[in-house]
Parts: sequence; C-alpha cells; structure tokens
Amino acid sequence: MTCPIRVPLFILFLTIIPFSLTQSSSPCPLRGPDFPPPTTPSHSHAVQNAKQNLTSSLQAALLNATAYSLQDFNATSFSLDVYSIHEQQSLFTYHFSAPALAHPTQGVATVDSNTIYRIGSASKLLTVYTYLVEAGDVSFNHPITEYVPELASYAASHAAALQSNEIDFVDWNSVTVGALASQLAGIPRDFAPGATSDAYFSSVGLPPVPAVNASFCGGDQVQLPCDRAAFFSSFFVEHPIEPSFATPIYSNVAYQLLAYALTNITSKPFPELFDRSLRQPLKLDSTSYGFPKSNASSIIPINASISWYDVDLLDESPAGAYYSSIRDLRALGISILNSSLLRPAQTRRWMKPASFTADPDAAVGAPWEILRAPTDRQSWMYTKNGAIGLYASNLALLSDYDVGFTVLAAGTGAYTNVNILSNLLAETIVPALETAAREEAGIVYAGSYEVTGAEGANSSMTVVVDDQKPGLGVTKLIYNGADVFSYLGGLLGAGGTTEGTVSVRLYPTSLRSITDGVQKVGWRAVYELLSGPTASEASRDSCISWANVDQVTYGGVGIDEFVFEIGGNGKATSVEPRVLRSRFARTNSSRASQGYSKMRAL
Repeated sequence: MTCPIRVPLFILFLTIIPFSLTQSSSPCPLRGPDFPPPTTPSHSHAVQNAKQNLTSSLQAALLNATAYSLQDFNATSFSLDVYSIHEQQSLFTYHFSAPALAHPTQGVATVDSNTIYRIGSASKLLTVYTYLVEAGDVSFNHPITEYVPELASYAASHAAALQSNEIDFVDWNSVTVGALASQLAGIPRDFAPGATSDAYFSSVGLPPVPAVNASFCGGDQVQLPCDRAAFFSSFFVEHPIEPSFATPIYSNVAYQLLAYALTNITSKPFPELFDRSLRQPLKLDSTSYGFPKSNASSIIPINASISWYDVDLLDESPAGAYYSSIRDLRALGISILNSSLLRPAQTRRWMKPASFTADPDAAVGAPWEILRAPTDRQSWMYTKNGAIGLYASNLALLSDYDVGFTVLAAGTGAYTNVNILSNLLAETIVPALETAAREEAGIVYAGSYEVTGAEGANSSMTVVVDDQKPGLGVTKLIYNGADVFSYLGGLLGAGGTTEGTVSVRLYPTSLRSITDGVQKVGWRAVYELLSGPTASEASRDSCISWANVDQVTYGGVGIDEFVFEIGGNGKATSVEPRVLRSRFARTNSSRASQGYSKMRAL
C-alpha cells in the first residue's frame, strides 16, 4: 500500500530549505567530462570516420594540398599514434619514412612503432614521473635547499644580501621542489655558457666579460659543464628571472636540480632510479636515459653528429636527453591514465594546472603544457613537447576520454611538423571521441525507468542523451504521482509548469562501487532554471554550478545524488535518485538523441 504522506513531506522539505538554482540561458555543467570515457571507441562510426579523414589529410599534407602542409617532409620521417586505455590495439598509427633518409649511414631507413627517436624536452615528463614514483609529491612543498646541499650553502651565504637585493640573487629557500617541477621557480633557463659562446658575442660588439670559472666539456655541437661542481659554478653567476611562484618561466636547469634532489632522497643515481621506476616495470625496451645500447633501431637523419643523436647532455640529461619509441610512449601514457604506478589520487593531483599563462587557452603543470582541446566544451589536453637537434616530439594525454597520442619526428622539418601533425590529430580525433562518448552514454544509460511494487506506485524517470546538451538529461521524474519538475518550477517562481523551464542534467563523478559482483556508478545532478524571468544578463551568462553541488541534503543524502547500477552487459539496469530511497528499474532503452522542444525540462 502506498503511503499517502510521503510525497507531501518531501515537498514540504524542499519548501522550507533555502534552495538556489543556477539561472542560465544554457546548461552549466560541472567541470570535467560530460560523459564517461568511451570504452570501445574503435567501434564508433565517428572515430572510424576520423581515422579515414586522418589518413586522407596526411596524404594530402604530404602533397602540400591542405592547410596542414608539412615542411621539408622529403627529409623528415615521422610516427603518429593514438591509443585508448580500454583497447589493446592503437586507435590509429601512421608512419612516414622520408625519401631523403632512405640510405642512412647509421640506423634505420623505414620507421615503425619500435623505431627509436630522441624526444628532447619531453624527457622532463619522464623525469617528473620517476620522481613521483620514487618519492611521491609530499616534498613538492618543501624548499629545494632541503635536498640539494649546494643550494643550501648558497642560501646561507647570501642570506644577508637577499634582505635588500632580490634582483641579483635567487632566494633558494623560497623555491620548492614543486616550483621546479612546474616551471614556477623563476630561475634561469640554463647555466651560464663558457668561453666559446662569450667569444662570439664579444666579436659582434658586446663588451668583454670575465670567463665563467667552470670547466666545460662536449663537442662542436654543445658545451656543457663537465660535472656537478662545474655546473653550480656556472649557474650561480646568473640572476633570477622572477620570484618563485610569480609566473611560469621555462627552465631546463630545474629538472637537473630535481634529479639531484631525488638522488639525495634515495641515495641512488638518477639513471638507476629511472630504470627501476619506469623502464623495467613498464617494459620500455626502446627507452633509455642515455645512449641506446645499439643504434640499429634508431632513426638518425644525416648523421649522428649533425642530428645530435650522439650529443651527451651530461647532468642536464633529465631535462632533454631521453630516447624512446612510439610503442614505449604508448605504454607510458597508458600507465599514467591507468594510475598503474601511482595512486589514483596522486595522478589526479599531478594532472592539474599549476599556473595560467598569457594564453587563455594554455596553462602549465608539472611539467605539463596544458592546452585547450578543440571542442565546444572546456576540456584540456595534458601535453609535453620537446626538440633537440633534428628531433622533435609531442606526448598528449586526454583524460576526459582515456586517450593519448604521440607524435615523433626526425629530420630538418621535425619541430615544425610535430606541431602541425599534433594540431591535425587533435582537431580530427577529439570531436570524434566526444561523439563516441555521447553515443556510448546513450546506449548505456538512456531510457525509461520505473519503480516496481506497491511502495513506488506511479514513480518513473526518463533519461536521454541530447546531441547539443551536456551530460544525461532527465526529462521526466514522477515520484508517487507527483511531478517533481512542475513543483520545482513553481517553487522558483518560473511560471509553474511552463515548458522549457527547469533543467536537470546528470554528470559522471568517476565514483564507483563493486559489491558481490554488482557495479554501481555515481552521478551528480545540476538543477537549473534556464532563461528564468528574474535572471539578469550577467547571471544568465555565469556558470557556477560547482558552487551549488550538495547544497541541500535529506537524511545525509544530497538531492542531486544519483547512482546507476550496471549489468553484466555493461548497460544500466536501474537508477536510484538516492534522496528518494527508491530504485527505478530500467524498462526500455533509447539510443536516439532527442531535442528539447517537446520536453518540460531543458
């Protein structure tokens, strides 16, 4: 028998509790993906079409027939790879072997997924990853002077000078490990160069300067401090760029100092730490901190000297010396997205911006170069690019889709072409992944749900996926005969049951449970009043839904909390608006996208 007083009490509860809804002209989603990442993206027609378009675009680019026309492609080999953590095979792989590099004196002529490239500054990502695996991020807020004795000595000897002069001396006690990892230390980019570089600038008219008191080693391509002592001698003569944490300032030296710090923490040389933390667990057989044992699988444009294949960066190696392949970088990216070597919470902390930049579509992380993804909603690509000699690279992770991509190039057009190819990949694959996620959400969740049995008589809910709206749309919610949407509209002064007024949209939280083989996934609703008559233009254009989550609770449960139960076939079998303490069983599914013109809720 249905309890006649249950619905009035629920409505009374909403009436007496202050409940503010976002007023907007369009839905304001929570920050994050609109839908769970697609688990079978290769099955999506949108992704299949994107792959065909990528192949056609690449072939056209090699003929200089598109806006993505490549430079010096006749003398630049490259490899591309797009992968999902949910599928064993890559979503898309493409290799181009440059005709001008067809007869190398060393290495390979034809590139494939196992071909070894130098990756330049993308090495910084592997260095920070090694640090996190070995030491975590607890030390990120500790001064670097706790871990590098030379910096502690410098700070002590310059303490008095720093009281009145911040222009000439770095305040190392204010530079943390995390500041170094995220380009916020404000320190110089590199060490002061030696006499060879100074002689050139003197020859073009600059006043002569005393030689840096340090020993330098290397060949014709580059001169570096010979050892740790020489490095600090050449580095301490330089001036700070900014105070720490003021603004991002790119620095190679920062990652050399990170390696010194980790060596101090573990009492192990950094190459050994990289080997045991990343290379061995992930089976990165083509990846090395220094020179590969053999160059037989390497792409070496022109020769090893001109290409910088054989340049030893010595102690600056953590900033840009690594070698790797498409196959290994796929394994590396999957391990990050899967949190294979780090705790998930630590991965989430790591994949966050540390600072904005002057570009509104770019931010900086540790050591991520975070770029706005080419999609209508706010989604970000966590990337790290690099270049050294005739090599260039770009690694990108798109956690909203559980997807990553890698671009490696070698040759005279490597750096320019990596940027062009990365843009082509992102602009083609991201919209397809967005469509794939939306399509899969429709299959998994969209449909009608009802409460069975006497207790939930006349209780039903309809969930849809819309082509132009974020998240899952709840278009009907009837509880014990009461139309929840009609009531909410009236409560907010929105004209009662006026169509197109109240919006209820659900967004994934990534929270899940598995009990006795039953999987449940958590979602949160955003309740909005769209184009409300009392909303000002400013409030309609604002998007502050994050501030209203869990605003009202009943019995300790938020009225915006929804939990779907997932069956063995991967599809939802029921949904529980948890404040109602009722399970709505799925009675039918609908894969069709739906418009809002015929619905009460937007």
